[in-house]
Amino acid sequence: MGKKLPYFFTNRRGVVSNSLDRDEHLIIGDSDKIFDIKIQYLICTFQFTIFNVIKKIKDVACASIDADDDGYTQFHFSPLIEKNKKLPSAFFCLHDYTAYDFGETQNKYLSFNDLMEKSINKKKYLRKKIRITSGKICFFPVANELKNQPFDTASSFNRSLDLVLISLGKNRTKVVNKIKKFKRDNRDGRISVAGLRIKKEFDVNMSVVKKMRGKKKYREILIKSFKGEGYKYREFIEFSEELEKCGAKLEIIDTLAKPFEQYDLNSKEIVDFQKELNSIKKQKNKKNGLGNVIQCSVENGVYEVYEIPIRISDEEYEGRKIPRIHGAIFVIKK
Repeated sequence: MGKKLPYFFTNRRGVVSNSLDRDEHLIIGDSDKIFDIKIQYLICTFQFTIFNVIKKIKDVACASIDADDDGYTQFHFSPLIEKNKKLPSAFFCLHDYTAYDFGETQNKYLSFNDLMEKSINKKKYLRKKIRITSGKICFFPVANELKNQPFDTASSFNRSLDLVLISLGKNRTKVVNKIKKFKRDNRDGRISVAGLRIKKEFDVNMSVVKKMRGKKKYREILIKSFKGEGYKYREFIEFSEELEKCGAKLEIIDTLAKPFEQYDLNSKEIVDFQKELNSIKKQKNKKNGLGNVIQCSVENGVYEVYEIPIRISDEEYEGRKIPRIHGAIFVIKK
């Protein structure tokens, strides 16, 4: 039996229009946690790989809004309220280019509920569960307009990534076999069709695997100083994700990024930045803006963050129908 949504009404006074000019990702979580200086360090420093960083942080989610735009994301944030309740228990973030109406008339209302019910009953759309404890939820754009950020952003073109293996987990054999296969598929010395030797992109250190025994946790570098871009970077990330699905414990470290511990938290730059964060935390939402932070009072509890695909139309290509899909964010109290 799938999850049945309650009847929602849009709180029109709480609807916000926002624009993002560099990145379509929103960081979602308890306001107290989002405005913590360590989380702000992660958002600023690793903005080009933020999804892979945030997914390892408890009670903080990362989700995106997608459409056929020119890299300039315009969206509406809508708080949804159940009948006879004062505070919203769900939120919907929809790109302005997504032609999907979820107004208040009965037919449209049912259409919206039908879309959401089908989506949240498919766990593959669930990005994360987050716990709210301060009575306020925050939607923080990676492409924000904060003025005093003191942290150095790690470049997307100049990075050196170490894949650190902490534990093989319970499915040791399965993890080891995946590592061996990955090493074989990316072995050094392969010859291309043109007769040229292919450069090794992934230097997998198999001696690390031999050190892992039982449930003990180590910190050994499985792949050192990876610098690949494009599809090779995606392959690197997907390899780490496959190992995690099998139960391995991993960490990706950008060795060129300045560690948080090397910053002086009492410096004028960071003190001024903290003052800016404290000021924004107290502000009311602006109706329109560029890279604005959005907050809303809610009941404490666990919330589920979904990325919802919306099929807006089909295009004909060589006699076949190709669906056009846009992505929206839906957050609901569990």
